[in-house]
Amino acid sequence: MVEENEKRLADEKGEADVAGEIWTEGHRVRSYEVDPHGNISVLSVYNYLQEAAANHARALGVSIDQIISHNVTWVLSRLALRVDAYPGWGDRIGISTWPSGVRGPFALRDFFVTDGDGGPVAAAVSAWLLIDAKTRMPLRRVRSVLDRLRPPAVEPPIDNALGKIERLDNHEWEEIFTVRHNDLDINRHANSACYIRWILGGLPPEIQEGAVLTELEANYLTEAFLGEEITARSGRVAEDTLSFFHLLLRKQDGQELLRARTSWRPRKQKDGPTF
Repeated sequence: MVEENEKRLADEKGEADVAGEIWTEGHRVRSYEVDPHGNISVLSVYNYLQEAAANHARALGVSIDQIISHNVTWVLSRLALRVDAYPGWGDRIGISTWPSGVRGPFALRDFFVTDGDGGPVAAAVSAWLLIDAKTRMPLRRVRSVLDRLRPPAVEPPIDNALGKIERLDNHEWEEIFTVRHNDLDINRHANSACYIRWILGGLPPEIQEGAVLTELEANYLTEAFLGEEITARSGRVAEDTLSFFHLLLRKQDGQELLRARTSWRPRKQKDGPTF
């Protein structure tokens, strides 16, 4: 039992490679991270990416808690996520993440997730902004932070330019959500995972129950704060019954918070047991 606990702790402790460029950490899928079918949920995959990015940033000395004293903080601006497989409760997964360069105002970060046998589970590319913690305005070049991000010589795991997503307005479904206190993160705004929860929660039951997400692309446009009401709108893309567009709007003034696209495939038996 002691050896097993030590092995578990070692698996869950992140570490960087010799150059400090690629961060890796391991986990076992917990019972509260699975969906009703016993598979890891999309939100849990997303949260593992967030955690790995934060852990690596801290190891590099550029995490939010390390730079906020300089009136600087990080916000996620764009994300493209591909999900290849959905491990089940108790399965082992590994997350690797690394900074992948700077483009304009964006600091880029990539991710790759594997199962216990090294098979692909998910991959993602992302773009982050440094902003003034008081004015909330983007800061284009903060050398004291960006100089610590050393991109390794690794190909992007997804071929996606992280461009602007076209807005579509012919929505079919609409839900209203309120930003609660437990939605807030260290930036005291709704965590980016809440945005994903809201757009997925607005889809019809036949998609949530009978399909699994394969791709997600999101543009984060505006922060959401405590007490604000958020309108989540979704609709099918043209005639494709498994592709959707999503909008999040602040109900008070119609300000866009998020534009996103998702693609799905029918759920298969191999996607795991139904309890």
